[in-house]
Amino acid sequence: MYLDTDNTLLTAPSTLSQSPAGPPLTLAALFIPHGHEHLRTLIPTIRKMPALDHEYFQSIPWCAKLLAETDVVILATPSRQRKESTEDELVAVTLKTDRTIRSWLTFYKRPAAGTTRVDEVYNLLSLGPGVNGYAHLVAGGIIGVILDECMGILGLINQSLGVEGAGGFMVTANLKINYVKAVPTPGTYLATATLRELRGRKSYFDASIKDGDGTVLATAGSLWIDVAAKL
Repeated sequence: MYLDTDNTLLTAPSTLSQSPAGPPLTLAALFIPHGHEHLRTLIPTIRKMPALDHEYFQSIPWCAKLLAETDVVILATPSRQRKESTEDELVAVTLKTDRTIRSWLTFYKRPAAGTTRVDEVYNLLSLGPGVNGYAHLVAGGIIGVILDECMGILGLINQSLGVEGAGGFMVTANLKINYVKAVPTPGTYLATATLRELRGRKSYFDASIKDGDGTVLATAGSLWIDVAAKL
């Protein structure tokens, strides 16, 4: 497990306490997509939250197993970083409490040698009762927010890595969600986004939410469009 610093991360790492599985780990403070370098002057200095999130998920066996896999690259979740522009305020502030989305950690597998495109991104989330619709169950709208955010994070990762066709300023054109099973709270889940196809200004994504047993709770398909290419 290691930190990705290939021209995409603000290199102000914080060292984590050593885990039984290996040596001390580091996490980047912030993910800065290409074309948004001005955010470096707007974002506060490194926070403790990514390290705390990592420690939390390391304490859960099935999460720790995922994080210990070969070639895992861990990121401080981009949309969880508060920005003076108010971008991502919903996820970075409103849903970043002990009663809502308590912890969120993003990771992906480093692409094979000779390639840069990342086809999947994984997100571990701890959800509290503040996101409930029915008693003890996550509201459907919150599930949509999580799935949509995970797709956006994958788009940002590929954009920052200079993947051709990954877009400059992407927005959601449509999002179709299938609610397979109820998502109980409190609970910890894995949300995965997959890049299915890049076609001109269009990016097609799939996403899912699973519990610790691998049971699929929700799925989604989405089309994103690079509006910057049209400006």
